[in-house]
Amino acid sequence: MSLFGKWQQWSQILLVTAVLASVNAWLNPAGLSGDDSHRVDLETALTWSESEGVRWVDAREEVEFLSGHIPGAVLLNENDWDGGLDRLLSVWDADTRLVVYCGDATCNASEAVARRLQEDLGFEEVYVLSDGWSGWVGSGGEVWSGE
Repeated sequence: MSLFGKWQQWSQILLVTAVLASVNAWLNPAGLSGDDSHRVDLETALTWSESEGVRWVDAREEVEFLSGHIPGAVLLNENDWDGGLDRLLSVWDADTRLVVYCGDATCNASEAVARRLQEDLGFEEVYVLSDGWSGWVGSGGEVWSGE
């Protein structure tokens, strides 16, 4: 096989690898680190909230946030990242964990927001609430409406 033929073969292998990696990223956009170590169940988050404090971050759409959210939560989503980030930074304490939630366990918005907080801003203590808003409401958690 000529040098050009080998180069063509390697180029095709690299192309297939890149396509497979892209498909994987598209099918699994949520994986912050490829595992569930960043996920937290409601019971654990509530324990943190009572003992050390938690800043709740709502990654849902604004209309959903206004109709009901966890008390003290800050709205931060991809649609209004800059405005939401300003709101978060105005109340955030570096010693407080961030727990991000969205609609339910199948929603990826909380994963996307948590990933950006970690990767783009370097926040380390960022977790995703496993069952999201529906888990909160289902457990009988207090609900605030409005801002």
